[in-house]
Amino acid sequence: MVAYNFNPRFADDVQNLIKRQTIRANGKRRHARPGDELQLYTGQRRPECRLLLRTTCAASIPIVIYPNAILADQTYSTAQDLDMFANLDGFTDWPDMLCFFEKSHELSGANPFNGTLIKW
Repeated sequence: MVAYNFNPRFADDVQNLIKRQTIRANGKRRHARPGDELQLYTGQRRPECRLLLRTTCAASIPIVIYPNAILADQTYSTAQDLDMFANLDGFTDWPDMLCFFEKSHELSGANPFNGTLIKW
């Protein structure tokens, strides 16, 4: 079982199966692999912790995010492709997603984001 915590901004979309993927930085712990049970939460380690969903990992894909492209299961580089990908991940559009990653992961042209795309 692998647990992931979600920002309250994404909680309803996760619970209602609108958001069916997450992007996570690589770190010390391994990420879910296909077939692993996922427990998806919001507010973990807080009194208002809430289980959003129990599901199974369908895919675990390396991902690199640049300011103008995403490399994952395919290359996303057109404005339409980037907006579509951002929507799948719970963002309004690519500029919204890009702003989030620039702030939370210091994404820049010289510093792309390397992580894992987990789908359920």
